[in-house]
Amino acid sequence: MSKFQRGSFVYIDTNIFVYFIEFNEDFSKKAISVFEHIQSDDARIITSMLTQGECLYKPYKNNEKSVIDAYINLFNGEEIENIQVVDEIIRQSAMYGGKLNLKLIDSIHYFSAINAECLYFITNDTQFKSTPEMQVLYLSDF
Repeated sequence: MSKFQRGSFVYIDTNIFVYFIEFNEDFSKKAISVFEHIQSDDARIITSMLTQGECLYKPYKNNEKSVIDAYINLFNGEEIENIQVVDEIIRQSAMYGGKLNLKLIDSIHYFSAINAECLYFITNDTQFKSTPEMQVLYLSDF
């Protein structure tokens, strides 16, 4: 069953990558399912450079070389488009994030996705809500 419009852009939030790379008993299988659906629907994975920083922070802090390498290989792969967090995204996040009840860092993810013309936003954070511009799907949807 298709979850995504063929060829569409799908923004992946940090928590989905963490569950995918760092085994989580409750969520890893669902995270794998997200990537399988994206691949089978011929959609495109989008995330921001902020995601890389969030994913790599703890492994660097804990000197977990294998986890660091796994993230770097994943983010450098052809399957993921990493977008820059530019001034416009920061300003939009500051101006409108509060109206969406998002913390600043979550707002940066949201407006990164909007600016990349993503139709979908995948997260496990229920603070995110669908808007006319973009449908939010939660890990529980997979």
